[in-house]
Amino acid sequence: MKLNKKAFDQVLFRPRVMRNNQSADTRTKILGFDTGVPFFIAPTAMQGMVNPDGEKAAAKGAREENVIQIVRT
Repeated sequence: MKLNKKAFDQVLFRPRVMRNNQSADTRTKILGFDTGVPFFIAPTAMQGMVNPDGEKAAAKGAREENVIQIVRT
């Protein structure tokens, strides 16, 4: 615990605010497929418990935002 506290105390938080981010581009490729962001939506269970159209809504949102969605088997 002492080592963890010592390591944590050595971390300096230097926020960088008011930076120019007009040219940020999150597009990339995952396994050769173009995507708008460097991550994908992983399969999740029981989306229907939150919303009756849970899986359909997630797929629609992924398509609209150009995010890769992995479908479960």
